[in-house]
Amino acid sequence: MKAPERWSMVCLAVGLILSMLVVRTSAGAAGASAREIFLSTDFTLVQRLDSLPSPMSSLDAVLAGRKLTDPVYFDQATQMWKPNPGDRLVFAGSSASFWFVYYELVEPNAGHHVVMLRVGSDGKPQVAEHLVLKERAWSTPQLKNAIRRGEFTVISEGNGEDPTRS
Repeated sequence: MKAPERWSMVCLAVGLILSMLVVRTSAGAAGASAREIFLSTDFTLVQRLDSLPSPMSSLDAVLAGRKLTDPVYFDQATQMWKPNPGDRLVFAGSSASFWFVYYELVEPNAGHHVVMLRVGSDGKPQVAEHLVLKERAWSTPQLKNAIRRGEFTVISEGNGEDPTRS
């Protein structure tokens, strides 16, 4: 094979590889996983249940009848803010098309859960993924780092598994 023909073959092969990469990259962006979206999104912090979008029926289904409370309450007797006992919101995050809710469940089946929700074109959030962390996270950056490191268990609703178990 002469040099010009070889060069032509190399250019053709490089062009084919580049076009495959472009197609794969654009397809990957369109079908980004819930975790990828979660890790790349800047969220507005939400610290009260009444600030979550309504309806949150998709989150109610995950909780399987358990009710969350706000993270803290004001104790009139002591005039101090105190942590709520029981199942409670730790914090949540909002963006235009993606939310997460990070909550803590107590006995039985205690654990720190993260539910990721995609907001559909109808404005209703749908569960995209449900994780249980191995350790508590104290902030959104810590939460993202735990997920990057794989420090969680994936919960599959509807597979017969108790969604409140870690």
